[in-house]
Amino acid sequence: MDYITKGLSSHVTFSYDDSYADGTSYSRSIPEYAAARDTKNPNNIIFEGGQLSPIYVGNNVSSTTWRKIYSEAALDYSRSFGNSQVTGLLLGNVQRYTEPYDNYNTSSSLMGFVGRATYNYKQRYLFEFNMGYNGTENFAPGRNFGFFPAASAGWIISEEHFFPKNDYLTFLKIRGSYGEVGNDQLSSRRYLYLPNTWAFSNSIEGNNGYHFGYTDGSSTSPYTYGARESAIGNPLITWERARKSDVAVETGFFKNRLTLNADWFNEKRDNILVTLQTVPSTFGVNAGQLPPVNVGKINNYGFEVTLGWKDKINDLSYGISGNFSYARNKIDYQAEALNKYPWMNATGYSIGQFKGLVSNGFYNTQAELNNRPNNTFTNTAFLGSIRYKDIDGDGKIDQSDMVPIGYSNLPRVAYNLTLNFAYKGFDISALFIGTAQGSFYQGGYGLAEPFASSSITWNALQWQAAGTWTPQRNAAGQKITFPSVTYGKSTQDHTTSDFWLKSNSFTRLKNLDVGYTFKAELLRRTGIKSLRIFANGNNLFLWGSKLIKGVDPEVAQANGVDQGYLYPLSKVYNFGLNVNF
Repeated sequence: MDYITKGLSSHVTFSYDDSYADGTSYSRSIPEYAAARDTKNPNNIIFEGGQLSPIYVGNNVSSTTWRKIYSEAALDYSRSFGNSQVTGLLLGNVQRYTEPYDNYNTSSSLMGFVGRATYNYKQRYLFEFNMGYNGTENFAPGRNFGFFPAASAGWIISEEHFFPKNDYLTFLKIRGSYGEVGNDQLSSRRYLYLPNTWAFSNSIEGNNGYHFGYTDGSSTSPYTYGARESAIGNPLITWERARKSDVAVETGFFKNRLTLNADWFNEKRDNILVTLQTVPSTFGVNAGQLPPVNVGKINNYGFEVTLGWKDKINDLSYGISGNFSYARNKIDYQAEALNKYPWMNATGYSIGQFKGLVSNGFYNTQAELNNRPNNTFTNTAFLGSIRYKDIDGDGKIDQSDMVPIGYSNLPRVAYNLTLNFAYKGFDISALFIGTAQGSFYQGGYGLAEPFASSSITWNALQWQAAGTWTPQRNAAGQKITFPSVTYGKSTQDHTTSDFWLKSNSFTRLKNLDVGYTFKAELLRRTGIKSLRIFANGNNLFLWGSKLIKGVDPEVAQANGVDQGYLYPLSKVYNFGLNVNF
């Protein structure tokens, strides 16, 4: 659109996505065999069964469908004035998502207006301003739209005239940014702002009617069908808001062969949607029917450092770079009733912080067992059962003794290391990743209770049997890693505690790639421009895992809780050939 002004352009985009899926299930049971010894000849084993069942066709046909319409229109501007460069953007967008099987039978709509302006002078002073004015159908009229600005600035000091030219510190830049973003996806429920909902039932099972007393001497009060108040609406619900800031320095040394970058970041979130836990039961509705409110506050902060070196010596090119980050969050407020002790609150701790009892060895003698404090969770204990600390000193083990243990499932520390080498056609690259300061609770689904099923479908794992408490092992001073096994008994060993909380930290060789590229002169007569053979692998080696064998720490972090049987990551090996003509 230079006919209006130089550097001006525009575009319009429209997209329509439609998806439909339909499926029917087919299944048959796995053949089962029963083995028995031949009564006539004990040396023979007789196998019975093994018949395939008929194919079962699922009667329920599952089908899903959805469609999405998106459109946008924008004006772009980019122009240079001497040593200055200016860009700008104005963009409006609208999208609608429709799912016919949605419980509300209504489409989901969003619209917004975006603006951006940038300026730099001689690639030395850098400025940028962004804004978003977004609207959603999830909030009441008059509260649909939110304004979210952002700004950043950078200064490349090494481009200044006063910066001494040298071969040591060859690049220096400082930058900072501040921005706000909003979230309208606040709950699995939609239209939380609507007035109260009511549930009606025309049957006694519906439990929405009323009993009005006895009549005619009957011992059963008559039941009248009716409606009762269900979820309460909150017309004041609005956007969750996050205020993010970042300050960083970027450096280059020895003609930028060595680079060092460091970031400090902070994110303060407020207006987080929570359910009030400070409303007494006399309010008249269940906790699940209370309206959610925007009062939650969380602070997330940390830093990230990246260090790298790359160089070339004759035919050898190589590089190494590493990244280390630390991030921690803290719940500042979530509208919870104050507990007896501060460690019982969620406020002040990280999201997902584990709470549990603190173990203190085992009950090794009958005297210790007889004098144990009363355990209000499950007071059944035997010799070899886990012993717990009475944190508050009241002579009993109860909810007040559930204190913060370990960390949350999401590690605070993450790091990686990348290596690259190339020499006369040969190349190799490797990626190592790892985490620290994270925890995983592995006390459920039979891990804390061997032979837990009445049908004995669970067996004791080798690590359980090898470290189980027994009088003989205890007397011999052997290392005990598992409480005594009490088949069919629910003991206090199964209460959530730090005994079952393990570190999910690890270091892994995530990827390794080795290849060789043939020289072009060798391929000249074949018509092939380039030829490379390679071999690579993923998830090759794991170090430092404290979890039991079969539970992958990377999978455990993704799932968050012990599901008993977490499918481990697969090792993958690839061999290949890349040919370009």
